[in-house]
Parts: sequence; C-alpha cells; structure tokens
Amino acid sequence: MIKRCTELPENFPVTEDMVKAFLSGKTLQEEMQVFLGHYPEQHFSEKLPLQKMKDFKKELKDLSAEIHLRNVELELPYTYLDPEKIEASVAL
Repeated sequence: MIKRCTELPENFPVTEDMVKAFLSGKTLQEEMQVFLGHYPEQHFSEKLPLQKMKDFKKELKDLSAEIHLRNVELELPYTYLDPEKIEASVAL
C-alpha cells in the first residue's frame, strides 16, 4: 500500500543535514507540502508544458479569487476547495 507522508516519522533514518543540499533552501517538512499548481519548473524545458503550467496556474488563481469574493458575504466562509489550500496529490 502506498501512503503519502504528511509529517516525518520519529524514527525517520534520514536527517535534514543529510539531504540539505537537495532541498533548495527548504526544510524537509516544507518539501513535503506542494500545493496545487506548483511544480519544479526546472524539470520542464519545452515551450508547450511551460505554457500549460502557466495557464493552469492562472485558472487556479482566478478560481481562488472567485472563492474569496463569494466568501466575503458568508458568515462561515467555505475554503475547503480553495486552490491556495489544496496540496498536490503527488508531492516529494
């Protein structure tokens, strides 16, 4: 069974110092949180994938703005589907 980690186990055999050179200035915990629409762009160099990622990010931003606008008048804001708060399904 494959399960995504949301926090490091206490007995995790890898320390942050061991992988610090690969973390791009982030902590291990921060690396585990990749939000929807955020991809390591250095892995993509072709024009079409870069444009698709840019378009997707814009759609997510527009959707988030619409959710924020609708929530202004709500007594209890609904934020569960806000792209700013949704983690990507695969994050390493």
